[in-house]
This record gives sequence, structure tokens and C-alpha cells, in this order.
Amino acid sequence: MSQNQSQNGALESTCKVPYTLTLAQRMNQHDPKRYPDNPCPSCNGSGWLYEYAFEDPTGVKAGDQGCRVPCPVCYDRKHAAKNRLASGLPEELKNKTLKGFECSEPWQRQALEAAVSFAKNPEGLLFLGGQSGCGKSHLAAGIIYHVSESGSQPPLYYSWPELLAAVRRSSRNWRADDVRDLVKDCRAVVVLDDFLAAPNGRPSTAALETAFEIISARTANKRPTVLASPYTAEGINGFYSVLFKKISRAAGDRLISIDPDERKDFSMAKVV
Repeated sequence: MSQNQSQNGALESTCKVPYTLTLAQRMNQHDPKRYPDNPCPSCNGSGWLYEYAFEDPTGVKAGDQGCRVPCPVCYDRKHAAKNRLASGLPEELKNKTLKGFECSEPWQRQALEAAVSFAKNPEGLLFLGGQSGCGKSHLAAGIIYHVSESGSQPPLYYSWPELLAAVRRSSRNWRADDVRDLVKDCRAVVVLDDFLAAPNGRPSTAALETAFEIISARTANKRPTVLASPYTAEGINGFYSVLFKKISRAAGDRLISIDPDERKDFSMAKVV
């Protein structure tokens, strides 16, 4: 072993010991221009801490030599941000959290409690159904936000109309990586927002069959799924009773249907 290799090995073994230097202080100082979104009190916002050895094998201070290690304060935060980015969550929903969901009515509290319960234990199926503007997408995004922090596998978000369009394209092109199969087999939490939404107000037969195929596969394989739909469960029963039964059995007490009421439309308010 060469002298340089010996010194490097010794340095790596001791670089966990912090050595206070002007350079280290400067490198660990937060720079709001470079990292405006991460005012971490421990690192410079980059997510790394720079640490130095006291001395090398010759007894001389290591000076500017050292190593960098993940900042324990913001490493998890950066990991969660990457998961949220990978989820496909649209820009307008990225900052929606369960804590930020303000509620004063019993129906709001019931929906929030169901979402919190699922986020803490993402198993089975959660159904949130009701009119536009009652906070379903906010809660679905809040679940993604929470799961991104606690899970190693990024959750996935899909807008149902966009998912249907992708399924049709992949089917016509005979692609091997069919989008429908990807959603069916994904082990992570999958959120299907605007589930069964259709331009004319009624899902097509093909859309209902695709929905049944996806939900059947995910429930059979015990894949965690969130459905946020503009229709109540009873409304889906009017379209396709077999799909309604599949959803209601899988969701159990996590089947939330919000009755239509114009006072429940908060689409222009901050809370939704």
C-alpha cells in the first residue's frame, strides 16, 4: 500500500470528527441566493455538511482536506421533495398538505380523518367522491405529500382523463409498457384524481371497463390506491354497479361520499 493510500484511508476513518475552520464555517453557512427554498440551520442549504479531520498520520492538521456527509436535518426533506417530483403531482397541488386542509364542517372532518388514516397506513383503497371544489384533490395531494416523506418508493399521481388518453395511445401503438399495466402492477401508492370524469358528464363504456380492470387488479394484489372522483359512490352505482361493489368492498369505512351542495364548493377559496 502506498503512502498516499495509507493517508487517505486514515483521513476517511477520522473525517467524521468535526474540525472548526473558517472554510468549514463558510461552506456550511446558508446561502439564500443559491438555495432560497432550503433555509436549513445546519447546512448551507445544499443538504450536505462538510467535516474535517483533526490531523493526518504525520500529525499535521488536515486543513482543507475532509469529506461531506448528508445533513441530517434536511436530507429527509430533500428525499421527500424528490419523491413528490417523481410522483407526477401537478404544480398547483405540490404544496397541498393534510395539515393545511382547514375544515369546520362534519363532512370535511370525516374526509380529512379518512385521508389521515390512509396516509398513516397506506393499505387498501380510499374513495373520496363528491362535487367539484369540496377538497378531494387537496386531500389526495396531501396523502402524496405525507407518503413521500415516510416511504422509500415514490407515490404516483394520475389525472384520470390524462391516464385514459395515455392508455388509448399505448393500446393503438401496441407498446409493451402499456400504461394500464403499469398502474395495475405498481406497488407504490397510486392516486387517480378526477376518477371517471368525462366531458359529457357520463363515463364511456370503455372508460368504465378500464376502471374496473385497474381497480380489480390493484385490490386483488392489495396495492394502496386513492380514488378522488367527481361522482359519489352512489353515482358510480348508477353507471356501473359491478364497479361500485368492487370499490365499496375494498374501501370499507374509507368510502367517503360528499352529498352535492353548492355551499360545499370551495374551489375559489384558499383552503381548497
